[in-house]
Amino acid sequence: MRHFNYTKIIAFTLCAFAFISSTKGTAQCFEIESILVDACGTPESENEMVRFAIGNAPLNTNDLSVSWATTANPWLGTCQGANTAQKTAELNATITTCGYLKEPTNGVLPAGARVILVTSTNIDATFNSFDGLSDTLYIIYQCNGNTYGHFGNHGSSSIKTFSMTFSGSGGCTDQVSYNRSFLVNQSGGTGGSSSDKDGGTVEYTANGTATYSNYGCQAPITPNSIAISAFPTSICPLDSINLNALSSNSNVVWSGGNGIFSNQNNVNTVYYSDASDVFPITIYAGFLIPCGDTLFDSTEIVLNTNANIFVTPSATSLCDGETITLTASGASSFIWNDGSTGTTLTIDTAGTFFAATDQCGIDTATVDIIWNGSTPSVTLSGNTEICQGETTEITASGDGPFTWHNNTIGSIYDASTNEEIYASVTNNCGTDTSFMTINIIGTPPSASITGDLIVCGDDSTMLTANGGDNYLWSNGTTSNTSTIDTSGFLIATNNCGADTTYFTLTSTGALPEATISGDPNICENKLSLYSASGGDYYTWHNGNNTGYLTTNLAEDIYVIAHNACGEDTAYLSLIDQSVIADFDISDSIGYQPLLIDFTNLSINANQYNWNFGNGIISSNENEEQAYTTEGNFIAQLLVANNFCTDTAFKKITILNNTNVFIPNSFSPNGDYINDEFRPILSNIIDDGYSMSIFNRNGEIIFNTETLGESWNGTEQGTFAPSGVYIWKIKYKIEGELNIQENMGHVNLIR
Repeated sequence: MRHFNYTKIIAFTLCAFAFISSTKGTAQCFEIESILVDACGTPESENEMVRFAIGNAPLNTNDLSVSWATTANPWLGTCQGANTAQKTAELNATITTCGYLKEPTNGVLPAGARVILVTSTNIDATFNSFDGLSDTLYIIYQCNGNTYGHFGNHGSSSIKTFSMTFSGSGGCTDQVSYNRSFLVNQSGGTGGSSSDKDGGTVEYTANGTATYSNYGCQAPITPNSIAISAFPTSICPLDSINLNALSSNSNVVWSGGNGIFSNQNNVNTVYYSDASDVFPITIYAGFLIPCGDTLFDSTEIVLNTNANIFVTPSATSLCDGETITLTASGASSFIWNDGSTGTTLTIDTAGTFFAATDQCGIDTATVDIIWNGSTPSVTLSGNTEICQGETTEITASGDGPFTWHNNTIGSIYDASTNEEIYASVTNNCGTDTSFMTINIIGTPPSASITGDLIVCGDDSTMLTANGGDNYLWSNGTTSNTSTIDTSGFLIATNNCGADTTYFTLTSTGALPEATISGDPNICENKLSLYSASGGDYYTWHNGNNTGYLTTNLAEDIYVIAHNACGEDTAYLSLIDQSVIADFDISDSIGYQPLLIDFTNLSINANQYNWNFGNGIISSNENEEQAYTTEGNFIAQLLVANNFCTDTAFKKITILNNTNVFIPNSFSPNGDYINDEFRPILSNIIDDGYSMSIFNRNGEIIFNTETLGESWNGTEQGTFAPSGVYIWKIKYKIEGELNIQENMGHVNLIR
């Protein structure tokens, strides 16, 4: 087992909880733990390091990619070979504890492993000590090639971000950030020379909180250390020693000597020597480090063969009411000039005091305490509340001379503003200060009135008083507002006095009387006009500011009439009297003669005017009409009530009963309306009948010799595209011998 004394550079930590955020989670496949941002050595780019921990599954370095905080640096991949093996051996040689660095086998980082990533295979081991490492760490190296630092060193406030990713099954990304202005130098502050700043490190908790440390020229590990300090280092037999261990582990164990420790497992303890102690006494403090070794430090306490005691006072002069503690040291037993014993003596008078001992020889130590007198006092008096523009005299009394807050000296201070004042007096026994706050409680009142001083006719007006705390109106009211119908005055008062103002009311015209003119019955298919009157200008409910309104909406409307005396509002409810013209017909197309029924479907109508397009009109609610000539006819229905009208139209087609009617378009879209191309035939026989459809290339895509068969818009079983197609039809009229032939085009619409 190796025993050693290890002294590390003190780490200074600065929390950045209010400035740094991180995307780190608590269930990563790995976690970034620490970054050596400002490394020692030249060039720095080859000596920087990152420490991270592997989760519950192994990861392979071949899957690793890195985004450096200095984004100009690319990720060069990892390298492992004879060169890295030599570098690892050099770094291991710097470890004096039981820790160990090893490279992964075949690039595999085992589950639970902690890993150091070095930014270059050219790392200089002399600048990057791993001393104090008490664990096994895996180490991997980025291939050589980046010529400047991978991280932003100390500088102005800016956020730097660093991330690592392991791809492949079970892989993940971890990203951390830090503020470069928070990097700590080797003195525990920020800034300084380049060498002062070397060692700047950022450490991360599992949830990504960043802290800033500096361990000097050391790898980003947490080294174990312990160092003992003792006072005194020379004692007489049976004396005690104050011991302290500066340790990275608080679970220290003290040992050595034949005496006892006040607390054997605390970093601070007292050793009480025993008569059997053999000088020099060796005192040890140590703790068990993770790899099973013990880290400890020791100190020697030697025998004091010549008595040499000291008396140390807590102060060298006394004031009235004070006490001083005298402390003797240099031996384990003392006798004071008043015959008391012990290491301390409390006194409340001046004079010469001594302590003596006969331990390790005879010695006496004295101390002189002088008398300073009484503690001074000062008291302030005077009026602390004044009005704006006034001055108050404040008097200081007590043990003068007095120094005021504005550095003037005397017993009187004249105050005229809101302020905290004080007077102080000082002597050898101290200083006394008395404070007083001067308050401006107000300004002299300045009476004023707000409100309308112009009234309409005999109306009154509401006026508001300003400029005081209390008010009295000429009509006897005392509130800050008053209803006034004649000219008068206002008296405003406060703690600082009274002020009076006078007012005069002026009479003008009468209030407006708003009216709306227009028919309240509304038809939705035409605009109605409404006019406003009774004021000088108007505001309608819809924001219109003219004297009229046009609308076809059945709603409640209003208009506000304004003049110099005020405003008035008129309301009008508009009633929807609209009619809707509609009718149905039994046929819209057919052969002459054709009898068609007209069914009235109109709403809210009581007057009907038909025009059937064939020269016949009617006022019946429903009608029946016979069409005897071929052609296109427009049937019209005009309906009305006592307020509104509306008109509906329908087209009627009458065919010659010996003709062939061919539609000019159809839409085979599956809506059951005009889905097929079918000629309308009358008095045509089957013999000699045929119909063919041609595409734009002149190819027949449909042919039938069956009377009444239609084309559904397909070509060889697929939908024909939208476009124009040619039709040819051959037919015989019943009773005739000749075959007639017609050609035309039809528009297919999808």
